[in-house]
Formats: sequence, C-alpha cells, structure tokens
Amino acid sequence: DVWNLLSKISIPFPVISSTKNLSALNAAKNLQHFADVKGDMFAWIEEMPRVGLEILTAQGDQASRKLYLCWGAHHQDAYLFTHMWCETNLGYPEPKGSWSVNGMNPYNTNDYMFEVPGEWAEQFADGLLLAMGRYRDDGWSRFRPSLFAIAPWNHGNPPPDGTILESILLIVSTQAGFPAAQFFDNRR
Repeated sequence: DVWNLLSKISIPFPVISSTKNLSALNAAKNLQHFADVKGDMFAWIEEMPRVGLEILTAQGDQASRKLYLCWGAHHQDAYLFTHMWCETNLGYPEPKGSWSVNGMNPYNTNDYMFEVPGEWAEQFADGLLLAMGRYRDDGWSRFRPSLFAIAPWNHGNPPPDGTILESILLIVSTQAGFPAAQFFDNRR
C-alpha cells in the first residue's frame, strides 16, 4: 500500500481444515499484476497514503465500467485534486482526472469509497451513486466519519482535469478548523 499499486486477485472458496493444516486451505491467485493506475497524478502524496476505490458499471455516456479512486495523505494541509477514474484492465488503466469535490476539506473525502444503492440515491442524493469520505484517525480520532455522494460522469466522459465535482453532503462532523457536527437531510 505504500507504493500505491493495485492488483486483481481471485477470492477463493473458504475451507475449514479439521486438522488445522494450512496446506488444506485455498489460496488467492493473482489475476492481474500490480500496476500504478494513477500515472503521474498525485505525486504530492509522500507519506501514509489514503486510497478509496470502487468499481461501477458504465454510467452516463461511458462504454465500460470504471474503477473510481480517491487519494489522500495522512497529513494533507492543502486543498488538492484527489479523485480520478481508470479502466478496470490494470495492464492498460488509462487514468483520467484529477478532480476535487466541491466545498470539501482535505480530510473529508479521500479514504473510502462505495456504491450507493440506486433507489436510495434517487430519493436522498439527487441520483449521485458514488459515496466517499474519510475518518480522521491519530490524535483526531474523536472526530466522526464523513460521507458525500458524487457522480463524476455528470461532468463529462471523462470530466476535464481540474474539475470540481458536484457533491451531496450526507454526513460531516467536526474537523480541526472546520464547522461543528452537521447532519443534513438531502430530500428536496
């Protein structure tokens, strides 16, 4: 993880060894070798990287599914571009980005990522299907996680470099130098 490389592996069927023999257990296999999918983006990450990722089926005008990523550093004082997408073939990732998220601070949006169920996204998040956020650890562990929804494909296929992505705030809480706990109902 310190080199920020990704690999695709198989998930083996679980086996319980009644004799407690390790050789009786199934092992994962490497399906695609480790690759640097970010290209020359995010060179500012120098220590303790944060990476969130999710694969979504083709959205908007896309012809194929995409691997979405958000990148951060443990100490990240600047408002930097932190989001991207690439192809799921790690041998030819064709990275696109980098983008930032509207109105967010560097400790809110770049540690985890997941798909929002479509029906819920339509009802509560203006159809934005990609959730991401961050839980600030270390001495800041008293701060709760944040959660935002985005849809980069709404800004182009791909959005131009430097795009500031529209977001829906789902949950945000106290961060050093940022507003106190806020919980928003996004129904309009």
